[in-house]
Amino acid sequence: MMKALVFLEGVTLPYRGLNKKKIVQWAGKIGTALSYHSGTVAVILTDNHYMRNLNRTYRKKDRPTDVISFNYREEPFPETGAADDHLGDVYISLEKAGEQAVLFGVDFSEEFKRLLTHGMLHLAGFDHEKSARDAKAMRSREDEILSAL
Repeated sequence: MMKALVFLEGVTLPYRGLNKKKIVQWAGKIGTALSYHSGTVAVILTDNHYMRNLNRTYRKKDRPTDVISFNYREEPFPETGAADDHLGDVYISLEKAGEQAVLFGVDFSEEFKRLLTHGMLHLAGFDHEKSARDAKAMRSREDEILSAL
């Protein structure tokens, strides 16, 4: 089963009912839904200030964002069979997740699961910025996974 390592940068858990155990369980289920049964994903939880710096540095966008993924593989989530392979990092702003939960009228944990799913889809090679067709395919897969969670 895919493992998730949870790291904190400027935030503490539990946060609005969110805890490490839930994050690890959800990441494992998302990995299973993506048919990836080995490897490790790092989930880094942070705030808007930290995410703004990441977004400015790596995407040249000077504003906070909700989720950023860094894939450390040439091929998205290759099946190597090694349980300790690090597949990538998913950074999530808990502050932005809370803002968006209010904006979208959903529970905080639902918005967090959406962001975690979105970030892991990026690690699996999905990209919504290339074309409308790619965005639609990614959104469809995101909806399927969220329904299964």
